[in-house]
Amino acid sequence: MTRECKTVYVIDNGSAAGSLKSVKAKIVRLGKNTGIAHAQNVGLKLAFDKGADGVILFDHDSTPRKGFSAALWQAYRAEENPTIVGAQIYDINTQHFSKYPTYAGPVFRRRACGADAVLRGAMLAIASGTLISRAVYERVGGMEDTLFIDYVDWEYCLRARYRHGIATVICGAAVLEHARGERKARRFLGVTVRPPGYSLFRYRHMFRNRALLFRRYFFKAPAFIGFEFVATCRDFLLLFSEERPLQKVFAAVAAWFRGFLYTA
Repeated sequence: MTRECKTVYVIDNGSAAGSLKSVKAKIVRLGKNTGIAHAQNVGLKLAFDKGADGVILFDHDSTPRKGFSAALWQAYRAEENPTIVGAQIYDINTQHFSKYPTYAGPVFRRRACGADAVLRGAMLAIASGTLISRAVYERVGGMEDTLFIDYVDWEYCLRARYRHGIATVICGAAVLEHARGERKARRFLGVTVRPPGYSLFRYRHMFRNRALLFRRYFFKAPAFIGFEFVATCRDFLLLFSEERPLQKVFAAVAAWFRGFLYTA
């Protein structure tokens, strides 16, 4: 990160003592795990208060390739209006580049992003590797920290689009090597699948938050609802290939219903 950005802040969400001794960056210790959304908000506010023109968010399991930040800024400046610019994600587990859900009228379409292209009409950019400019931040604000983890970036991109008219694009030249869970290959009913291997804690937040967004945008964003319905069915089936499958299935179902009642 230090080779790509002028200033790097590490927001320490309660890591083990001594684990950041070798980190060459400005460390902000929160003392406990306050959730990724709150940690991102701390970093965003700190950077913009210090005069930054933009902030690139990174997870602990992400590595940008050379020229990453310059490519993001070039893509941002090529747009006519303030825009959220996400990275080209290379999944180190599957060793493939991601495809991205895009708006195609009232439906969605999954599309790849070319190496030197900018993919417009994207529904989302995952937070890691995403450039948020000062202009975007001043209009959209920070992350919804009550979500804690998962769908934080989804919510941000949806809020930016439907409340503030701010689009999301993917920059093909900005490549981020990223791990989405453990993704160990398993055989399930004669088929090879790669479940994320998340904890019960994370699955509870994932299914609660996706139900919350499903409720909020049911009448506003038909393409998102279609994509999310397919993704929810897929992820629910993948739970059966996880360790302790029944426990995770019951936790996911309970969390889904809590999401429809969630009022925070």
